[in-house]
Amino acid sequence: MIVQRAAVICEFNPFHNGHKFLLEKIKEEFADEVVCIMSGSFVQRGDIAITDKYARARTALENGADMVAELPTVYAVSAAQVFAKSGVQIAYELGCEKLCFGSENSLEELYSLLDVLDAQETQKKIAGYMNDGDYYPLALSKAVGNDLSEIICKPNNILALEYIRACRSYGIEPIAIKRIGVGHDDTEVCGNIASATKIRELLINGEDCSPYTPMRISEPCQLSDIDQIICYLLRSKNPAEAVRLLREAGIANISIDLIYAFPGESLAQWHDDVLQALLLDVEHISAYALSYEEGTPLERMLREGRVNEADEELQRQMYYDLKDLLEAAGYEHYEISNFARQGFRSRHNSSYWNHTPYIGLGAGAHSFDGRRRQWNVAHLDQYIRAIGEGRLPAEGEEIDAVTYYNETVMTALRTCEGIDLSALTDGQRQSCLRQAQRYMEGGLLAIKGNRLVLTREGLFVSDMVMSDLMAL
Repeated sequence: MIVQRAAVICEFNPFHNGHKFLLEKIKEEFADEVVCIMSGSFVQRGDIAITDKYARARTALENGADMVAELPTVYAVSAAQVFAKSGVQIAYELGCEKLCFGSENSLEELYSLLDVLDAQETQKKIAGYMNDGDYYPLALSKAVGNDLSEIICKPNNILALEYIRACRSYGIEPIAIKRIGVGHDDTEVCGNIASATKIRELLINGEDCSPYTPMRISEPCQLSDIDQIICYLLRSKNPAEAVRLLREAGIANISIDLIYAFPGESLAQWHDDVLQALLLDVEHISAYALSYEEGTPLERMLREGRVNEADEELQRQMYYDLKDLLEAAGYEHYEISNFARQGFRSRHNSSYWNHTPYIGLGAGAHSFDGRRRQWNVAHLDQYIRAIGEGRLPAEGEEIDAVTYYNETVMTALRTCEGIDLSALTDGQRQSCLRQAQRYMEGGLLAIKGNRLVLTREGLFVSDMVMSDLMAL
């Protein structure tokens, strides 16, 4: 028997009778099983959910859902495109063939709207309005005109269009189900149907909402996950307030990331940023030059000449300014991009740089035993089925001597300890030193004890040095 599985990406904030209707409709017409991919303690607007995620999940299971999976907070609070795409990806990994969602319009109408929205002229207009400072919904509204904007900019339809886009990428069938009774943000009720917005209003005012939801809502959300509380609080805080909150919560190991070489950023501005970072007195600091990744809006702006990349000399000066300031403040420069107080190196990343073995458990997990890499199948159904049959569904590769040597060069040379020459074979050591000779003469590499390390001057051109030391 082939089981049809459909997904619903949702917040259920709170779960109400309209949601119950949706789940019943799906099982009645479209699928045998329904998987709900639900936001946890925070919802898309960044607000704390009105009821805790466990109560919402339990109510969904009691009213037609067969499984509830949590949409990670980083995606749950993101814009519609990220919210939808991440949810659809999870649906795919969970073996769902269909994605069902509520909409004010039919699927045919949504496809027509998407054609207008994806037209090159429309996209140019949207980009222009957003460059002028408009938020996406407003930019979208201006780009398509008043008539279409009233349809496209409805909250459910913005998400519906993104769902359809994401479904195309994963081969999932989108199914639009017409909303009944009331709209997404309506404050009126229709029989026993009320919007989540209206129910939250009733709850806040201490009024009875039981006619509109099967949930037993007796008190506001009870959050037990301190990490999520902190993440929420940090969203509206400046760095100093954020660190203070973390300290008050008893967190004694804080790491921050810095990015330099922004378009138009001067050396003086960067110097001030680093000084401000030092005032935070955190245990660990990572710093990276801004990169322009292919396919991103920033890279497109660079290609179109709308921003200018910082030149190499300015980036070099910024890097050394960072290094000098942090080392003078007592931080150890233990890896090309990482600085730490004594005893606060990143243990996770260091394990990769040191070839420390690790084991991965679950679908999609990776393992490394020192000489072999292995990765489990990512598809959850396939993984569970194989485990039930007593076999591990994994692929792997043996790390040969040349690959192991090249990885040693690439990872160990990033660290202040450098390459342990005594750990290499005689042939590898001789080849390494032969290739390194011109860099040692040029002051980019040095031998300390029995280790080959990058010098201060070599750190900024480390990619070039490491590439030349690798075996072909």
